[in-house]
Parts: sequence; C-alpha cells; structure tokens
Amino acid sequence: MRLVVRGENRLERLGVRLGVVPSPFIECVYGFPASQVLITAMRLGVVEHLAARPGTPEEVAAALELAPRTVRLIVRYLEAAGHLVERAGRYRLSRRSRRWLSPDSPAYLGTYLKSLHGTERLWARLEDAARTGQAVDIHQRTEDDPWWRENIVGMYELARMGAGEVAGALDLPPSPKALLDVAGGHGWYSAQLCRRYPTLRATVVDLPAAAKAGRELLARHGFGDVVEHQEGDVRTAEFGGPYDAALCFNVIHYFTPAEIRSLLSRIHAALVPGGTLALLDPFTRPSREWPVGAGVFQLLFFLESGADTYQPDELRRWITEAGFELRRELRVRRMGNQRIFEAVKPAD
Repeated sequence: MRLVVRGENRLERLGVRLGVVPSPFIECVYGFPASQVLITAMRLGVVEHLAARPGTPEEVAAALELAPRTVRLIVRYLEAAGHLVERAGRYRLSRRSRRWLSPDSPAYLGTYLKSLHGTERLWARLEDAARTGQAVDIHQRTEDDPWWRENIVGMYELARMGAGEVAGALDLPPSPKALLDVAGGHGWYSAQLCRRYPTLRATVVDLPAAAKAGRELLARHGFGDVVEHQEGDVRTAEFGGPYDAALCFNVIHYFTPAEIRSLLSRIHAALVPGGTLALLDPFTRPSREWPVGAGVFQLLFFLESGADTYQPDELRRWITEAGFELRRELRVRRMGNQRIFEAVKPAD
C-alpha cells in the first residue's frame, strides 16, 4: 500500500499522467502536515466532539476551550481530506472516517493516532542518524509518562483487527494450560487464545509501565482473571515455566541479531517438549517487491531502537539454531507484510 499523488480534476489528473506535476513537491508539502493536522485534531478532541454531534467550528471551539479561528482552519482541512462532511455550516464525521475515528466504533484507532504525537521529532533525527549511525530507544521513559498508556491502548486497537484471525489459525498443543506472551503489552492476542482454549492461562512479560497499562486494559475487558502481567525486561529475563506455548509478536524488530538469538534460546528453555512457538513480525522482502509502507516502518524501527526488520531466511535460521523445528508459516490477511512463523520444541 502506498500514498499516491492524484489529481482532483481532469486537468490535474492529466498532468500527473504526463509527469508534469512535481510529485516530490506534493509529497513533501502535503504529506507531513496532513498527518499532523489529523493527529492534533484527535488529541484536542475535535474529532471526538464531531463524532458525537454535528457542530460549527465555533461551537467546537467553545466546548473545548480552543481558539475559534484555529479550529475553523483545522475543520476545513479535515473536510477537504474527506474526514468530515459539511451541511448548512455544521460538520460531522464522514461515513468513511467514522469507522476508524469514532470512539463508539469497534474499529476505532484514535488512541493509536494520538500516540503518534511526537514522532515528528523522531523523524527529525533521521539526518543525524544517517551521519552518525546512532538511534534512540523510545522505551527509555519514566514509568509515569502518559505515552505508555497511549502506546499500549493504541497497539491494542491495531491488534483487534487481526487477533481473532490469529487465535483461530494457531495450532497449540491439546488442552494447553500455560501460555507465555513475550513483551505482549496489551495482552490481547493472549486473551483471544484463552477465549479459544478454555483451559489456557497466559502470562505477559513486559516492562513495568507497559505491564501496568496492559493489566488495566484487560481488566476493563474482563480478561484479568485469565491473563496476568509480570514485570521484566525480555532482553534479559528468565521466563520460568514450563509453558505449553509462547507468543513473540512484534518484538524482534527492536532487537539486534544477538539479542534475538538469546531471546529464542530462553523461550525454548521455558517451553515443555512439544510446546509451540508463534513469532509474528514484519519482514523484509527483495527490493523489487518492497512496498513503500514497509520501507517507512523499517526506517522507523531503526530510529526507535537502532535495530531492523529481518529477512525470513534469517529468522528461519535463528529459530532452528535455538532448537526449534519449523512447522509452518502463516499469512495474516489483515496484517499486510507481516507473517507468523510457527515452530515446535521437539519432544524428548
């Protein structure tokens, strides 16, 4: 999937087709501000207000104690972008955007979008990173930083789109009792597996602030009795066990190859013979098949941690070196370039 420059009238569409429209200019001038306006509107409550009731910019500004002129400009942009529709001077969420931006929608992604606030400063470090090779660690934050809750809830909102499909596809041992979820944060994948396997109880191991946010989230959704959160840094933690299965989802792109080998070895030690490992992550592909979105995330993961996305062949080798037998690879329909590697610890 990619963002494209597309004309809004016949003349502009012809210009794009003929190559006389300066697409790099359009991408740079419009792309970044477009995301910032929407993120800001979400954080200010403008979108949530208009999801609840139609209103004029002046009414929105008064209700939220914001500057009317600024709100008017934000609202007009959101209309032009297709997020709002206007009738008789009053604005409401469009049908297309209501699905994703209305808090009462089961597909709401608003918290995740809010959590992207500040990424502009991260991207501003790209030039320096290119000169020095140095990245930052986004997880080096104080435990009371509100980013933790926004990030965990936001990642839960993304996970909702595919967690049911994932839980239905994984092949765990018969009547499994214990599941390890490595750096699982929100714990939603574990919760859905516990729903599928009534005998199963899960343990999520994550950093203290992430564990706290995930624990609160699952308690609100009624899974606090089947999924527990333990505090720990999975780079070094010994996981105990024994577990019948382990999840390692969207983790390894934050780790170096040496850290991944160590992690897989410790997961292997924590599993019972015949136990299942399921590892999900985005992976690189040959350059001719490399989508723009995947390239953006590869750069983002580097800026956030100094690590990378990896080739499937690399992961296959690391899984095998850790003592697992690869069983199968699964595509997740709603997760784009991500895939699941399912492996088993050989029986004694």
